[in-house]
Amino acid sequence: MTAEPESSSRLPPIDRHFWLVALLSTVVLLARAAMIMSAHTEIMDSQFHLRSGLALLTGNPGEIRDPANDAPLGQVLMALPMVLTGNTPDKPISPATWASGVPVPGEAAAGEAPLSPKRAKLARTIRRPVMYGNAMRPETILLVVGLWKSLLFVPAVIIAFQWCRAVYGTASGWLASALLLFDPTIAAHVPIIALDTLGVEGILIACFCVWRYFERPGTGSLVVAGVAMAVGVLLKHTAVILPAVAGLFALYYWGLRPWRDGTSWPAWRAALRDRLNAVLLAALVFCFAIWALTGFDLSPPSAQYAGAVGRTTSASRIGDAVMAALDRPLPAGVYVGRFVSGLLTSGGGHWAYLWGEARKNGWWYYFPVVATYKVPIGFGIVILLSLASLAWVRPRRGEVSMLIPLVAWGALLLGTHLNIGFRHFLPAHVFVLMLASRCVAGAIRWPAIVAWVGVALGVVHGFAYHPDYLSYINHPRRQWWLHITESNVDWGQAIRQTRRWLDARPELESRGISFAPRWDRQAVSVKYYLDDRVTLIDRGSPPPRRGLLIISPIWVTGVYDEGKNPYAFLHALEPVDTIGHSLLVYDLDREPKR
Repeated sequence: MTAEPESSSRLPPIDRHFWLVALLSTVVLLARAAMIMSAHTEIMDSQFHLRSGLALLTGNPGEIRDPANDAPLGQVLMALPMVLTGNTPDKPISPATWASGVPVPGEAAAGEAPLSPKRAKLARTIRRPVMYGNAMRPETILLVVGLWKSLLFVPAVIIAFQWCRAVYGTASGWLASALLLFDPTIAAHVPIIALDTLGVEGILIACFCVWRYFERPGTGSLVVAGVAMAVGVLLKHTAVILPAVAGLFALYYWGLRPWRDGTSWPAWRAALRDRLNAVLLAALVFCFAIWALTGFDLSPPSAQYAGAVGRTTSASRIGDAVMAALDRPLPAGVYVGRFVSGLLTSGGGHWAYLWGEARKNGWWYYFPVVATYKVPIGFGIVILLSLASLAWVRPRRGEVSMLIPLVAWGALLLGTHLNIGFRHFLPAHVFVLMLASRCVAGAIRWPAIVAWVGVALGVVHGFAYHPDYLSYINHPRRQWWLHITESNVDWGQAIRQTRRWLDARPELESRGISFAPRWDRQAVSVKYYLDDRVTLIDRGSPPPRRGLLIISPIWVTGVYDEGKNPYAFLHALEPVDTIGHSLLVYDLDREPKR
């Protein structure tokens, strides 16, 4: 056993280790983002997030009424590069960056009278494919947003380094940084236009600030913690339990810890008034920061979901009063409405798929099972080693700062009905990786050797999937797409890679190529990248029986077909190739019909 280290109430200095981690993480994140975004197309949700973020940044001149059920700040941050570069949808459409053969918003169809300038501008403003038709090519927009998002993630790596360094030591800080930088699921989601890693970063930084307040109480640290929590909940709704998590910290630091330390009742009671005042101040700072960060918005929350998910009714007077209140202007109404919209749209559950079974409300064990596919085996060795390290590294008080959020988000996410990707488990997963760094905290040398070998194995195997980290599977499995599905393997990112695949095989186009991507809403991107080289198969259309078929594994599983899977015949066939580790290629002429 090693002795408990110095108190974690004092953070390590900003020294050469700090700056080296900052430099290396910046280089890794930016270089990897450039390579990922140069290979992939926008994912399925990108246009929606950018459209919503642009509407928020520009005052929503088109009065867009999407089912706005995502926290606003994350979408604003992702759309910010488009606004700063002048690529807003109200501008005239550039033919060079629009898909040929697709109607151009703002232009009248053949034989129709031209639209007035006002109507044409409105048609452009409310278009859904906002990445297309701009002065910058969609590929460039993807790259710029990816680099921007990667820069935003650098503070998360630095915070994790300093946090683990304070609790365990410098060696653990380096190990935690490596695990966060090279975890394939985190690597995949940092640059793409999605909210997941922004939300994780908000949670990580907010929990760190809350911990720092309880370790070294003060008005300044309390205000910082309140603002950090406000930023967190505005980035992604998964962070909504941040105030409750802060309450768990308070129970530990103001309740359990004084009791274990033998604090007398009079001494504890004497501090109660100051602590209640601190809770009140934190609540005021939290609420005011949310209002300030939404631009001092004063709007009816129902405007965020009216016409999209409908107005719910209630059987109680209290419920009716609440719904009526949501129709009136409220401070930060844009956030309140989006949170309510998220509750309304997710209330009916979501179809999920696991081990050949489709179910609407998912499984409590979904994330642990999917982790056995998505976490590199080398990283799994480090996690197991951290459990074993309890034999030579005594539990430390500072570890509770990571255990509290791990337990909180672990319980929340295991009980969720949204089982559509391991990305949703990242708020708990990052704390697992940070706690895993304890295995190198002791004076024994061999655990450090084993841990870094595990990291190296995980990194090397992750590179084998480069740049397709979204589709990462930790060891070969036959027909893996029939084990797990959704954004774990395909989120619509491989359309651009399909063009390169076709360019390398020009002889195949004469045979007829059918294409069934992740979602038919990607028709603009399909036409932009593939033109007329493929026949787009819409959802619900009869499957082709001849020629080549390039298809998303989502449709092969039939997760959304409620037992009537038209592509079930592909289960008995083997694809002749895989594009981007996600899209499956079937030769329907060569394979026997079954």
